[in-house]
Amino acid sequence: MPALYPDLEDRAAVVTGASSGIGLGIAKALLLQGMRVAVHYKRSRAAADSLCAEHPGRAFAIQADLGTEEGCVRLAHDAVGALGGAQVLVHSAGIWNDGPIATLSRPVLEEMFRVNTFSAFSLVRELLPALKARGGSVVFIGSTAGQRAVSVVVRASSRAMSSRARAPRPASRLSHRSSSDRAGLAARVRASRAMPAVMSSPGCSMSPSV
Repeated sequence: MPALYPDLEDRAAVVTGASSGIGLGIAKALLLQGMRVAVHYKRSRAAADSLCAEHPGRAFAIQADLGTEEGCVRLAHDAVGALGGAQVLVHSAGIWNDGPIATLSRPVLEEMFRVNTFSAFSLVRELLPALKARGGSVVFIGSTAGQRAVSVVVRASSRAMSSRARAPRPASRLSHRSSSDRAGLAARVRASRAMPAVMSSPGCSMSPSV
């Protein structure tokens, strides 16, 4: 039986990439805490609907293509409408297109940055009013590829996204500022990142040896 945290009960969360892998696990964990969750998916509607059926009135499946600005705006709007607000954003959606840099095309590169990086900016911007209303949190789920030279493209897109929550260490009196200040978020919104261990998922099929 997982530990229960009463302060999470009835709070509202938007979880991207919530129909599989890490995102699905996070959505399930938040629902077990009594939270209301917008379960984002791109293609796996059956998985999202199945989770929502287990938690009627508290889980809401929302389809959106986070590789587009329109998809990010619609997800934020529909999630706030379904949940009646949003105090948490867990941005777990991401894609992996591996290969030598000499073989990667410009469209593949741009798609990875749209999904892995630009969507983070768009979602936070659109959800900021709701996050500020009751004091919110943003959690970016990153990739250990951003710390290792596994793939130059994945490394670049992952590091760009996680930099929204990671703070530099300036040699000045400003070093006491919170990560929220340095990420450009409001004072009432906390930003952080998590870097899970390597695993296989629909968006990232990797050998266990990697």
